[in-house]
Amino acid sequence: MAVGHIGQKYANGTIIENLADVKVPYELHFNSSFNVENLENKLNWYTHLKDIPVGSDLLEVWAWDKHKDCGGVYEKIAVIRLQTKLYTSVAGDERLYF
Repeated sequence: MAVGHIGQKYANGTIIENLADVKVPYELHFNSSFNVENLENKLNWYTHLKDIPVGSDLLEVWAWDKHKDCGGVYEKIAVIRLQTKLYTSVAGDERLYF
């Protein structure tokens, strides 16, 4: 699957006029401080997601701007932070597939 128009619009949907300003990462990595090894019940790790406090950093997003063999720079570009409490649902657990 190809990405046809990544970086063509702002988050609010308006068109970016100067596409030369758009920088698309070559490769993304997601790092988390969530440690399953510290949990009593490792098989049901997802049940602990509801215990994560609002405002917690869930993931750090790191990216290569181009391949490292071509002089790429690896840097943190974002933090994914929890803005609301997490919930579970039977519908999500039993009928939602990716």
